[in-house]
Amino acid sequence: MFDIEKVKNNLSLNITSVFLELLFYDELIKNNSAQIEQTIDQVAIAKELVNSGIKTESYLLDFFTQMAQDSLNLVVSKNAYQSKLIDLIQLLDIKDTHGFDIIIPKNLKLLPKANKAVDDYYNIALTVLPEIKSAQYRLQNAESNVKYIKGNRLPSLSFEGYCGTNYSSNSTLFNQHGEAIDYLYYNQLNDNINMYFGLRLTIPIFSRFSIRNSVNIAKINSSKMATNIQLTKQNVYQEVQKVYYDFIAAKEQMMFEKKLLDASELSFYHANEKLKAGIISVYDYGTVKTQLIKVTSKYLQAKYKYIFKMKMLDFYTGVPISLEN
Repeated sequence: MFDIEKVKNNLSLNITSVFLELLFYDELIKNNSAQIEQTIDQVAIAKELVNSGIKTESYLLDFFTQMAQDSLNLVVSKNAYQSKLIDLIQLLDIKDTHGFDIIIPKNLKLLPKANKAVDDYYNIALTVLPEIKSAQYRLQNAESNVKYIKGNRLPSLSFEGYCGTNYSSNSTLFNQHGEAIDYLYYNQLNDNINMYFGLRLTIPIFSRFSIRNSVNIAKINSSKMATNIQLTKQNVYQEVQKVYYDFIAAKEQMMFEKKLLDASELSFYHANEKLKAGIISVYDYGTVKTQLIKVTSKYLQAKYKYIFKMKMLDFYTGVPISLEN
């Protein structure tokens, strides 16, 4: 039972990971779509400038190049989304996939957690994880088996009993005059009753060391189960420790990427204003825009990595995984 729970937990974590990747690509698609809309507006302005003779044809072509790059980014992000959606469908084992898609959580918040020490998370994990309970159950079973086998060394007293009767269609009953009469079914059952009751005492004196060997084997198995518990606890501690420090690192990375994103957005804002004023080339503008797209992607990756590590901490404390805060 506990092994099944562990499989369910692993599946739950895999589904959560894929779902968060879908949220990442969904945001990336929206961001790339917004970039295309912005470039479309700039193409319209560039056409007016070229038609009025203020700018040359090459000026407009540079925006078409930017439009092509923005469109490529959108296609790549959409393809990645569809690929992850297939992964989710396979994990959920959904047969009818027509119209299947995810629902974007409305209240996905980046709430700071990890307000406990590693040992606190570990101690909680010991009480909720099925692999710990499974190892404990196997040890209890092995210890009980040792006691059971040891019991074979002791004398045993057993009670035996038997009660039976029989009936035959060929049986004949004679009366006092020597005449054959019907031997009725119920009369036969009553007349043929036989019973046996007794006590049996068994004292093991010599069993060719089979009991002793069985006890030794059971003790070895019990010792293995005890060692297995310690190894399982050690693995759980290492997992909790890694998730805890991965969470801290993911949080710091997300905060750093957010600062870079804020700076890139400000730089892009000024580049856009300079483009409107005609004091920056389309190439330099495209460089700033490309940098913003890269930084945005890195921030979104860091954001959802942080959320996943946060949910893993919940998992190790027995809190059901949920993206609605």
